[in-house]
Amino acid sequence: MRAVQNFEQLPLKDSPVALLGYSGGALATSWAGAMAPTYAPELNIVASVHGGTPADLGLIAQNLGYSAIPHPAFGMALAASLGLEREYPTEFPVSENLNAAGLALRDRVSNECRRPIIIGGAFKSARDLSNVDIASLPSAQAVLKKNSLVDYDGVPTAPVYIWHGINDFITPYAPVKETVDRYCAAGATVQFRAYPLAEHFSGSLVGLPEAYAYVDARFRGEPAPSNCG
Repeated sequence: MRAVQNFEQLPLKDSPVALLGYSGGALATSWAGAMAPTYAPELNIVASVHGGTPADLGLIAQNLGYSAIPHPAFGMALAASLGLEREYPTEFPVSENLNAAGLALRDRVSNECRRPIIIGGAFKSARDLSNVDIASLPSAQAVLKKNSLVDYDGVPTAPVYIWHGINDFITPYAPVKETVDRYCAAGATVQFRAYPLAEHFSGSLVGLPEAYAYVDARFRGEPAPSNCG
């Protein structure tokens, strides 16, 4: 955002900014919104909008197969783990604890996008690919906690819109609601929308129209709503 606004050929120096993302995109969006008050206070962020937010990485890891139970979306957990390993090679040692099948799957999906990752890891678990429960290592748990929004003390100062499917089987609802409640208690302007029948994939479809409308209203200067309390 700084780079775009500082690009002299575009007349965006004083433009308001909105953040919007879903699932993996929500991970980036939610953290950007929460860190902006201290990391980029000069940005005029008028909306921080995210849905299907991965708020608790440790819980997600357990849900997606970092236990003995296979999961249809285990590939997403493996891909996320490989990303964490790149950032924290000592604390989150995935590759050195993989067996032959795990190394083969890592090599196949480590630089792929969503579809081959999901297909390659479908209905697998960590037990299939490793003899060590990597997510239970103290150093790995510390990394997961450090990268979990629910455990981050920062609070957005920009207006926030968050939506989530209550039946989300990939990114659990409870830590998102806990984060929303903490934001509200801290005085943030938060509009929260929970979809009772939605899971992770349908949640994006049912929630995006309202999310786009929220962003449009903020760009038009309308006061941000809040349903805190």
